[in-house]
Amino acid sequence: MTNPGNRNSRVAWTVDEIRFVEQNYGSLSAAEIGVYLGRTRVSVKSMANRLGCCAEYNFWSDAELEVLLAHYTAGADMDTLLAMLPRRTRSGIMTKVNSLGIYRRHWSEKENRILRKYYALEGIHAAKRLPDRTVFSVSNQAYALGLRCPRGRKWSKDELALLKQNLHLELAELHKLFIGRSRQAVCHARMKLKQLRGKDKNMKSRTG
Repeated sequence: MTNPGNRNSRVAWTVDEIRFVEQNYGSLSAAEIGVYLGRTRVSVKSMANRLGCCAEYNFWSDAELEVLLAHYTAGADMDTLLAMLPRRTRSGIMTKVNSLGIYRRHWSEKENRILRKYYALEGIHAAKRLPDRTVFSVSNQAYALGLRCPRGRKWSKDELALLKQNLHLELAELHKLFIGRSRQAVCHARMKLKQLRGKDKNMKSRTG
């Protein structure tokens, strides 16, 4: 019997799914990406290998990081970033954005319109319609705009405390701690918490 969490395991990969792997592999585990896309960990790793994600040049110079931190967070579009970072690809930039937990402060009215139109129906999956935004930044902006996804159940303080204490666990083990929560819900909550911690670290390093 097919695992319902691997709902797309026998379906051809879409362009959006491939783009998601390119943008997030390395900052998210193959298992976490698999939960998000409804695919197995093995199939995600296989696709990452085919895309060359594992062999991507990962070392970023101080100058490159300064460009990314200064201009991505200020709202520079991808074409501008690619011109300023000629050694980097679109997927490489977004992978680094995810790993650092940074996000754009400025959202265009067009982006906000897309979010308002689709977030209530699609939740964080609306990120697929905003290719230059991370899942985390979409979640944060939706919260800032007062948007809610009706399909989710609010996490209690006790659940969030338990999640914080066990972030070091693999997703499969972490999911066992949350009876009544789907594996996908735990994965999404874990990703958001990691992003918030990354944001706090960045703020402390700048003010320290």
